[in-house]
Amino acid sequence: MKVLEEGELDPATWSNSGIGRLNPDGSNGACSACHARHEFSVVQARQPETCGKCHPGPDHPQKEIYEESKHGIQFTIHRAEMDLSSPKWIPGEDFFTGPTCSACHNEEWVDNFYAQYDGLIEIYNEKFAKPGKALHALAKPLLKPAKFSNKLDWIWFELWHHEGRRARKGASMMGPDYTHWYGTYEIAQHFYTRMVPELEHLIEQGKVSGDAKNIKAAKALQAKLDEVLNSDNHRWYLDKKSDTTRIHEGAGGCDRGGSRDPAARALRAAGGGAGRRIRSVAGHRAQ
Repeated sequence: MKVLEEGELDPATWSNSGIGRLNPDGSNGACSACHARHEFSVVQARQPETCGKCHPGPDHPQKEIYEESKHGIQFTIHRAEMDLSSPKWIPGEDFFTGPTCSACHNEEWVDNFYAQYDGLIEIYNEKFAKPGKALHALAKPLLKPAKFSNKLDWIWFELWHHEGRRARKGASMMGPDYTHWYGTYEIAQHFYTRMVPELEHLIEQGKVSGDAKNIKAAKALQAKLDEVLNSDNHRWYLDKKSDTTRIHEGAGGCDRGGSRDPAARALRAAGGGAGRRIRSVAGHRAQ
């Protein structure tokens, strides 16, 4: 927020939602970001819809994930029993839906959840994030200098910031659709059908440019792309299938749960259990 010389608030900075803002007195934020004016209601502030003002959308769909998770379902079913107007509001003391958190979140459950969640993060990092970052860096000499003036910049940003975040947040909040269909499925789809073809296009342009620096950069990018696509994680794309992939295809092209989903098969090529772990951490029954 800015204060004009005459003491009025700058209309370009006020009013606003209040979240994270820097106030003239040095404080941060505003209570009204969650506790709406007029009523200043604790009941309203405790509703998931209040959080949806800032936490929906393609890159951080926490509200949507929450609604399909077991926590969101429990809240919806038991909303009338939760005494949302109570000044003191502690799970297991003031409202009971589990009947307590420990009914589901015992030590074994927590350990299993993090084993599966960490597995998904490892798959994302090793299969897509690390090679994608390296490929994007090597492509920079072949790009226009201004960030986001290139098609590849947008593709790579969304692989991390949109579908990548949806998969990670979906898994952490136990939202199966956002983990898989809005997350890992679109990561695989966009990596293979958007990023790889764009890299190949840049390589071809660089090789025929007649510029020695561009030709050198194109060859370096080609070498890295060949390395990535010939790795165990991606060699299926070149029809160089691993033994694990051949076993699954011999069973009719289905995963252990009977799925013919191409993204699950592509992810599973990393080591046979990827598709299964992803479905399990999202809330599906482990196969």
